[in-house]
Amino acid sequence: MRKKTLFIVLCLLSGILTLGGCGKSETDDAKTQKSEAKEEDEWEETPVAPIEKEDLKKIGVPLKGTVEIKLENNTGKSITGFAVKKSENSEFGENLLEDEDVYVKGEKRYFYYDYKQENSEEETETISADYDGNTEEETDESVPEYDIQITYLNGTTAVLHNFPFDDMKEGTLELEDEITYLTYTSIKTKKEVDTKDEERSIRTKEETAAAEAQRKANEAAAAEAKRQAAEAAAAKQQAEAAAAEAQKQAQAAAEAQKQAQEQAAQQQQDANQNQNQDANQNQDANQNQNQDANQNQNQDANQNQNQDANQNQNQDANQNQQTPDNTTTDSNTTTETQQ
Repeated sequence: MRKKTLFIVLCLLSGILTLGGCGKSETDDAKTQKSEAKEEDEWEETPVAPIEKEDLKKIGVPLKGTVEIKLENNTGKSITGFAVKKSENSEFGENLLEDEDVYVKGEKRYFYYDYKQENSEEETETISADYDGNTEEETDESVPEYDIQITYLNGTTAVLHNFPFDDMKEGTLELEDEITYLTYTSIKTKKEVDTKDEERSIRTKEETAAAEAQRKANEAAAAEAKRQAAEAAAAKQQAEAAAAEAQKQAQAAAEAQKQAQEQAAQQQQDANQNQNQDANQNQDANQNQNQDANQNQNQDANQNQNQDANQNQNQDANQNQQTPDNTTTDSNTTTETQQ
């Protein structure tokens, strides 16, 4: 009986303690909530001091849509040129530094550029089909790759490839082993990034490609020179053949002309000979005519002489008849006359 009574008393005490603990917990919770609400109200009422921004020079113009990246020039050289292009393009844009503006070594600047604007102008919608045959529109939100050309004060240039516009808020321009590169903290991975190895790999590829292009250019130039030499040799051979043919034709023409001249001379000579023959014939004819005339004249003269002689003889005969003493003398005279 005593044990039963003690058990009941203990149970009653336990219930009283439990009720008392619950009441206290609820009170404490209420007080805590009131305190947090009061602190929240006080936090809302207390103005937060704005973070002061460094007063730095700018590369580019801060406009709506441009990203802002703080860059430190840790290359050890001053920079006079800062130009951007899409990696797929061949030429860089205009210099983002103003005329006579020098981005000196050790200087920090804000770099502003709207890399999304050019991409949005070329953005296209693609339609893909799901397994049920339905279609949905998808927008190409891939970030294009950009390169930045840096021109140093001494006139040399360097290129930062695949500039991380979407993964960088602050970074440093570095120069080592004649390689310009970036160091920055990645927004996506929260890790430090160093692009030196990437830039070295790209340079090696570019140098290899340039050497290959130069080799091909040299081969093409050698082949072109060989082709031109062959064409020149062929042209020279043709020219020599043409000159030989022209010389041959000239010799043939000269020979023909010579033959023509000889023929003309022969013809002229023959003509002259014919003329001389005709003249000689005419002379012979004249001579014959003259001879005939002379003969005729001589014959006439002889006839006349004979007639005269006969007349004289007749006269003498008549005289002899008349004068006989003179016969011998006249006879001798007549004989001398006939002779």
